[in-house]
Amino acid sequence: MKFAKKTFSFLFIFIIIIGLILFFRPSNIVSKEIAKKDGSVADSKFLNWKGNEVHYTDRGSGDIILLIHGFGGSYYNFEVLSGKLSNNYRVINVDLPGSGLSDFNQSSQPNVIFFDQFKDYFSFLVDTLNLDSFHLVGNSLGGVMAYSIAVSMPEKVKDLILINSAGYELDKVIAKGAGPMRFKWVKPLVEKGAPMFLVKYFVTFPFADKSKVDTSEFRYDYLLTNRAGNLNCQVDLASSHQYPDTTIIKNIKCPTLILWGKEDNIIPVEHASKFKRDINNSQVKIYSPCGHMPQMEISDSVLIDLKRFYSENKIKKR
Repeated sequence: MKFAKKTFSFLFIFIIIIGLILFFRPSNIVSKEIAKKDGSVADSKFLNWKGNEVHYTDRGSGDIILLIHGFGGSYYNFEVLSGKLSNNYRVINVDLPGSGLSDFNQSSQPNVIFFDQFKDYFSFLVDTLNLDSFHLVGNSLGGVMAYSIAVSMPEKVKDLILINSAGYELDKVIAKGAGPMRFKWVKPLVEKGAPMFLVKYFVTFPFADKSKVDTSEFRYDYLLTNRAGNLNCQVDLASSHQYPDTTIIKNIKCPTLILWGKEDNIIPVEHASKFKRDINNSQVKIYSPCGHMPQMEISDSVLIDLKRFYSENKIKKR
């Protein structure tokens, strides 16, 4: 009995100490103004969507490629690939609302359905930028948005590339990818942002080969992760338990390339074969060693396969 009381007292004191540390620690939150100044690039563009300032980059000319990052990411996840593609294509690289440099004010929508809002956002983007025809690329959560667009706008989407895309067993995928952020009680803990050591962990975690991590990315990820409002939005998204209709995967008609890092520790490589099974006009390429974001870890290999895929589809249409 005495031991139980001592244990309880120790745990109570430990929780109080941790709480005080979290409460009194310095804030890591970066103002939107500073994030915009230091996180924008020469090709950054901003639009107003439902009172939110949303960000994307637009570079190059030619056939259009639309790139969509995953949960907790930003346009920077595709920056290396975007730069290489812009030599031959017009590349539009978005920040999802509530990520990167894009706002998402939920105060007027307490019961917001995120995937419906994201769908509306892409309809707005496609219409505003007059995108009549484009190639589509999505990674992880961005893959969900990409195949949703391919189904809802079949007349506009030339083809689809899914890179380690979410689509099956979403509850397990969110548990792996979002971790504690899928619980509402985490919100008070992120009020002061994420310290650099956590940002570094989140950046390196998806890589199979840690030596491929570009350490210069740490500064951008710290900036964009801690941009005012972003972490709150990520917690709300992860803890909403809203799952889009994944049965629409079978309705994809456009040519589809499924790229996957075999050593993905968030979405199992077996999911690649599930996409192949459900999408008639599709092919699969597995990379190894490679993790959850091949476009960052082995961008040159992804670039080669992407260009080959586009070239093959162009020949088939002649």
